[in-house]
Amino acid sequence: MLLPAIFTTNAEILERKSNILPLNPVNGDTWSKTYTQPGWETYITCIDQTTDGGYILLGHLRNEANDHKIWLIKINGNGDTLWEKFFNGIAGEIQQTNDGGYVLVGTTKLFGDGLHENIWLIKTDENGNEEWNKTFGGNYDAHGISGQQTKDGGYIFTGYKEYSGNKRDGWIIKTDDIGEIEWEKTIDKDGYDAIDFIQQTADGGYIFIGVTGAEYPSELFLWLQKIDPNGDEIWSKTWLYPDCNTTLHAHVQQTSDGGYIVVAWIMFIQEDPPAVDTQIWLIKTDANGEMIWDKMYGKTTDSLWSTDSASMVQQTNDGGYIITGGLQKTLFNYADLLILKTNANGEKEWEKTYGKPWFHTEIGQCIEQTSDGGFIIGAVKSDNSDEPDSRKGWVIKTDEKGNFQRSRSRSINPLLSTLLARFPVISKFLQLINNF
Repeated sequence: MLLPAIFTTNAEILERKSNILPLNPVNGDTWSKTYTQPGWETYITCIDQTTDGGYILLGHLRNEANDHKIWLIKINGNGDTLWEKFFNGIAGEIQQTNDGGYVLVGTTKLFGDGLHENIWLIKTDENGNEEWNKTFGGNYDAHGISGQQTKDGGYIFTGYKEYSGNKRDGWIIKTDDIGEIEWEKTIDKDGYDAIDFIQQTADGGYIFIGVTGAEYPSELFLWLQKIDPNGDEIWSKTWLYPDCNTTLHAHVQQTSDGGYIVVAWIMFIQEDPPAVDTQIWLIKTDANGEMIWDKMYGKTTDSLWSTDSASMVQQTNDGGYIITGGLQKTLFNYADLLILKTNANGEKEWEKTYGKPWFHTEIGQCIEQTSDGGFIIGAVKSDNSDEPDSRKGWVIKTDEKGNFQRSRSRSINPLLSTLLARFPVISKFLQLINNF
């Protein structure tokens, strides 16, 4: 899931050095890997654990000529690449299908009239070889954002139609198992309606989330809607946080109690003095979309310009929630990758940030709890340079507390080990240096 362009800056994030043995070693299978193509900016937009214990990654590549490619990468449980495939388009979302293959939704301009972008649905086998593809569009641009296989073996996917004057309509398409349309719905609530994510619900219907408002980017409301198996509206909710100027991005998941957990990335704009502040808004609703509670996270810097973001939320095995995104910790650090864990009531249990200081950016794009109870995070990391491949895809596998083993380490002198044990302040000082 690609965050809006307002937050992605030209950059590559370098992992923190590990020149000393970690003082609190991480148990279990944890790691960090960078994925990149020379001359291309790389984003990991989606990640899904596969039945063999590995992962499928969906990457988005862009070069200086503004060419786009979809990068499909299969990795094993340690992050090693097994195979890769490329398609000419823009990546949206991927999921492993019941037959062991994959379905991905994205955007392409290769078909139709060649002038307008189309939603692109691609079905592959277990080795990433294309079995079939379908495009959906017209005399407008259409962008594919989110999709999944449905219980009947077909597919549901969504995005938006874009017209002149920056007008957008939400678009939902349901197909059979070979991509033939069964029904489709165009949703025009206001001048600007964009859907970020869709999921089939336990009752066979669907929940989707996005933003809606008169025009982009001013006063876009958070938009949550429930539809039946035929795409007809059951209920719809919109919210705008008090004094918030706009909603930039949102994600939803149905929870075990039949309700929903929603995370939104929202923006506050101050005119005098000029300032922008973005924060993370977490909302729990019941099965009818009525808000039960909400929590706000962010504003961790005294800077007038702060950028705390959320891209995805999931319910965890213990009934709590996990969020990934970005967190600005200092004025000179654009953002660190954020992993935030809450309990079932949205109270923060722990928070982890990973990144390089001094004008670097790392953003978590997607997160999933893995079969061992840990987490897999897909991200982008950047050094804000002008190099064409300055943005790199980054995948981190953590334990259940969000920790991961750094890739480089060396044995530690026994005397130093004794000193560190007796004087914890030395340990903290060395860790501070190591992070730089």
